[in-house]
Amino acid sequence: MLDMNAAQSSQPRPFALDPSPTLDAPSFQAKWTSASLVASGMQAKLRSSAVASTAEVTARLTPLGVATMASGGPPEAMKFFFYAVDSGNRDTFLVEAFLDATAGSGTFTAKCDGRGENFAAFQRLFAESLATEL
Repeated sequence: MLDMNAAQSSQPRPFALDPSPTLDAPSFQAKWTSASLVASGMQAKLRSSAVASTAEVTARLTPLGVATMASGGPPEAMKFFFYAVDSGNRDTFLVEAFLDATAGSGTFTAKCDGRGENFAAFQRLFAESLATEL
């Protein structure tokens, strides 16, 4: 007899981020250091209106469930540390971003502290949110 519960539990959950993730600075640092999945040197062309200031970048990402751990710098050299939590499997996604609003470009390093079932989906969501107009 087929066990329907086993079949349902093995299916991947749909990708969604926790709308209000929380993570303190020491936990962020520990996860950043120990993360097993890493994608570095990713580059993206960004809409300058989406990344005109650190406040605008934060305001654009917060409604998606991406929180800002730290940010700073002038528009041509902004640096950010972001995090998000996968609602389904509770993986934590971490991002270090260097954004240049003047050139409309960004370089990212993304990490994941879990199995990373939705790591690619998170990376896509993150990059597309800064590359498109809302």
